[in-house]
Amino acid sequence: MITIQVNGETVQAKPGEMILSALKRNGISVPTLCHIEGMAPTGACRLCVVEVQGQRGLIPSCAYPVAEGMVIRTHSPRVMRARKTIIELLLADHPDDCLYCRRNGNCQLQTLAETYGVRERRFAGAHSVRFPDTSGPSITRDPAKCILCGRCVRICEEIQTVAAIDFSGRGCRTTVTTAFNEGLNVSSCVNCGQCTLVCPTGALVEKSHLKEVVDALNDPDRFVVVQHAPAVSVTLAEEFGLPAGRDVCGAMTAALRMLGFDRVFDTAFAADLTIMEEASELVQRLTQGGALPMMTSCSPGWIKFVETFYPQYVANLSTCKSPQQMMGAI
Repeated sequence: MITIQVNGETVQAKPGEMILSALKRNGISVPTLCHIEGMAPTGACRLCVVEVQGQRGLIPSCAYPVAEGMVIRTHSPRVMRARKTIIELLLADHPDDCLYCRRNGNCQLQTLAETYGVRERRFAGAHSVRFPDTSGPSITRDPAKCILCGRCVRICEEIQTVAAIDFSGRGCRTTVTTAFNEGLNVSSCVNCGQCTLVCPTGALVEKSHLKEVVDALNDPDRFVVVQHAPAVSVTLAEEFGLPAGRDVCGAMTAALRMLGFDRVFDTAFAADLTIMEEASELVQRLTQGGALPMMTSCSPGWIKFVETFYPQYVANLSTCKSPQQMMGAI
């Protein structure tokens, strides 16, 4: 371990690690919009800049390694002014529809603007005219809200190995889009949703069907059924402040019934049916011949991934439906 000084206090850092990593590990908060934990830094947003003694300019903490005896200031007046200016520049070409945005109250750019006291649009100009892409079955893409942080591009290409989206254009015309600027529905996107998890704004969001569900619940002539995956029972608790991992299946079922659903089903039963069907199909392939090894077909995203990138293995996919589809059939 090496010793560095941050805001007048001595802290320990690992040799070779980036300043941002050392600061976070020691409980010191530094804003960032482009950094993804565990991935190589890009220094694209420049919000994580800090002041280092001996350096003439501000340096991006996500891409600068620590050194023995380094003296760092994370919230000096100079640093705060720089960060505020960057946020103001990002907002200069950003829509003003925060009230109606899906990410309102859960937008990292909005939170930073509030934190750094951005109360008015200091830089004005013609906004880029870009239209939302709603062609995909699961994801809505709104280029007008994109701040070009690159998170979605990296997660799609480096982690998911799909590369459905990438940067296009140069300078002020730069945008994140699909190949030939087509819709997500005709791209290589497998609708995994990882891009929506890392997007700091409302540029990429999951499609919501809340209105359709509410309309169905309010229709007295419709018999409304809900089915939920078994995992939801133990992942929902922490959203309501309960201990992580607590099974709230009973409480969730009661809540859904109180909302107006006529029946609530756990997809675990259909999962057992899927296992039985896949086992029968595997035995049939082993005894009567067929493509081996046999791969699951439970995930539509996985199926599209194989069809798009490994079509030679399509025959290896099971012909069984997913548990959700089986539950719908019965």
